[in-house]
Order: sequence, then C-alpha cells, then structure tokens
Amino acid sequence: METIEQLRKALPRYPEVRETLELYIALLEARARANPPPPPPLPPGVAEGGLARGEPLLDAVTLMPDWSDLARVFSQICAVAAAHRPAEADTFHALAGMADDLEKLREVVAEHLANTAHPARRSASAATREATLLDFALNQALHPFLNAYTRAWQPLVNAETWYRSWCPICGGPADMAALLPGGGARRLLCARCDAEWQAPRGACPFCGETTPGRLAYTASEDGVYRLYTCDTCRRYLKTIDLRERAHPVHLPAERVLTVGMDLMAISSGYQSV
Repeated sequence: METIEQLRKALPRYPEVRETLELYIALLEARARANPPPPPPLPPGVAEGGLARGEPLLDAVTLMPDWSDLARVFSQICAVAAAHRPAEADTFHALAGMADDLEKLREVVAEHLANTAHPARRSASAATREATLLDFALNQALHPFLNAYTRAWQPLVNAETWYRSWCPICGGPADMAALLPGGGARRLLCARCDAEWQAPRGACPFCGETTPGRLAYTASEDGVYRLYTCDTCRRYLKTIDLRERAHPVHLPAERVLTVGMDLMAISSGYQSV
C-alpha cells in the first residue's frame, strides 16, 4: 500500500505522466486484492547451498500460489490494462481468457518465469506485441505472489556474498537501482518480486559487460537520477543516487515516477527488461 500512497501523492507533481500514474495505481489496487498463501519454509541448507551456486530460491516448480486466486488477479489486471490502454484493449481482453484455463495459465507462468536474467533458466521468447503485453500482465499479476516469497525468504540471502546480476529470490532482472550513501554501492530492485540486492557498479547488471567504452550513464540536471546504458546488450537501468537525496525514497514507487527515463532510453534504442 505504501507504493499506492506515494503515487497518489505524486499525481499533482507529475501532470505530464498522470495517465501512467493512474494506470499503475489501478494495477496496484488490483494486486492488493490477491491472497497469496504463506511460502513454505525451506529445508536446512537448501537456501545456503543454492545461493552459493548462484541459483535463485524460487522457480516455477517451487512456486505454489492459489492458482484460482492468481487467475482472478490476472483477469483483473487485464481488465485494468484494457481500460487504461484503449488502443490495446482487444489484446488484453483476449489474454484475459487464459484465466478460464488453469492448465494453460500454469504453462504461460512457467514460460514467463523461464525468461529471466538467470542464465540457466533463460529461454527465447517471441518479441511480438502480444507476447510483450502478456509478459506485462503476468508480471503484474504474479507480483503479490512472488513478493510473498521475497518477504519470507529475503532474510536468507547474505547481502555480503550475493553479487549476481539476477534476483536471489526469483531469478528476475532489475529494473531500478539506488546508489547508497557512504560509498555509492549499487542496490538493485527486482522487476518481478521487489527483492533487493547489491551488485557491482562497474559491470552491466544484465550481461556482465565491464568494458568502460561499452558502458555509460546520463545524469539528470540535479544529479539525483542516472540512466545507465550498455552498448553490448542494449539494456538500460534507471538509478537514483541516494547520496543526493536528503530523505528516504521508496524504490517501487520510483520505478513508476521515472517513466520519463524509460521513454528516453527506449527512444535511443535501448531495451527494458
């Protein structure tokens, strides 16, 4: 609910992206009606062993949502997206039909989770507009269920040893980052479950590129925001420099408030996660 509050407060300050803020407020309200079951406890040694091998804790096999509840949330997400994106309403209405077939929904969820930053799980997916919108709807619908695992399992992750480019909980990529006070360490925010973890600043968080000439960033006029880009994988990462902020920020809200940075990056030929 904190993210919803932050976005509502921001509406008067960001009239240029009001439609986007209203869309995400409606999506977050739909997500808040999910009822994810408590994640099961992990057997002793499973978390430590898997994380030491660079394996995230959650995948399509260990994910155990209430599939009927997930189907309901997915249908609501599609309805919200259709209402706020009239040009794509027909596609979202068609996608909502998956909620009536739980077996089909299981299949597309497994495929969605396989398309991840974790290299052992990554699979190719069709870059069609329908596939993109399906990923969007699944990402929104799955969030409360994945986030339940994050809240339960994040304490199992040793922040001093996990420096991978993918999320330690669900294996997803980052779509937002913060540079922390006291040295500027980079903290990543998972696009799928909102887990947070640290990663090296000198490497692309998606492909691992470290060549200085392939990496760059553009800073906002006030120095608070940075748009990091990689010319090897053509991905970008939005970042807020907390060394330049006098008050705390809520990263899940910042990913929406910085939508202008997404547009700038995409217009320059870079891809989102």
